Amino acid sequence: KARVTEPAARPPLEPPARRPVAIAFTLEALRTAWPDLVLLAREQSRFLGEALHAARPVVVEPPALSLEVPDGNPMHLESLGRQKEAVERLLGAAVGGPVLLTVTEPGAGRDGVAPRTRRLSESEARAERLKVLRTRDPALEAVADSLDLEVIE
Repeated sequence: KARVTEPAARPPLEPPARRPVAIAFTLEALRTAWPDLVLLAREQSRFLGEALHAARPVVVEPPALSLEVPDGNPMHLESLGRQKEAVERLLGAAVGGPVLLTVTEPGAGRDGVAPRTRRLSESEARAERLKVLRTRDPALEAVADSLDLEVIE
């Protein structure tokens, strides 16, 4: 008779243990450790990780921390605002103390409010739209350059 043996039970695969991030609560230390903090955030939530990836620390006055979203992407701003407590917990664990988070748009002052911008003229608005369209597709940029295109509505 052939004897069939049961394979030995294998322990479940576990992700490698991440060492906790411990950093000083300074602007330089936060900027240096930011990629590690983004990875930790992605482990909690992909969207939170993407929002933190788009942000950068700009002002540190413990316990206050101001993050700026340089591209002003409303989805990232909204995500950081909605998940503010999760970000504060994550950063608080990293710096070893409480963190009070403020999220600002590019060019915002210390109070987090963006300065009032002037209205664009019609021609400036068209030029801005063409600039945005050109950055979306290199082929469109080449065509716009070769044909000297402008946006007309």
